Amino acid sequence: MPRAEKQRHARATSSNANLRNRASPARLIKLYRYISEDQREMIANVKFDGLLKIACTTMPVDFANWLMSECFDPESSELVLPGRGRILVTPKAVANILNLLDKGDEVKYELDVDAINFIYSKYGIIQGQAPRIKEIMERIKQNKRADEDFLRS
Repeated sequence: MPRAEKQRHARATSSNANLRNRASPARLIKLYRYISEDQREMIANVKFDGLLKIACTTMPVDFANWLMSECFDPESSELVLPGRGRILVTPKAVANILNLLDKGDEVKYELDVDAINFIYSKYGIIQGQAPRIKEIMERIKQNKRADEDFLRS
């Protein structure tokens, strides 16, 4: 391994030593056994059934870090894989990979204050604090109905 590559690898490895990958799909996969057929159908009806097909429980930190810091080009919205080519990262591509509904609508990055306030009051969330993932998982496990509350969770 060339010296520069060894140094870059050493920096990447040491900087990842204390990282925690919060994007791990393990928690989602653990919920599969608690979701009823009616709930699965509800998820499929809103075109989110790709989330029920995730099978990999881990995403190694080094891999995720490499993809985002070494390969992702934010100016072109592409993953540039050395010696392999480019993968365009667009809403359409993500929808295609996760089997999500894509009506071609523009993705809007704005806050809907009414929706936020509704969620805060519905679930007793203190403004400015995000609910803990464990709380959301428990809410999903306990909800045996295929209803709007389940879908929001």
